[in-house]
Amino acid sequence: MALYTIGEVALLCDINPVTLRAWQRRYG
Repeated sequence: MALYTIGEVALLCDINPVTLRAWQRRYG
């Protein structure tokens, strides 16, 4: 499912990488 790295998604969506990592941990 993951087509982007955490850093890329953070840049694209303007999301804090820490928040994104927590989200990724929750949803796989």
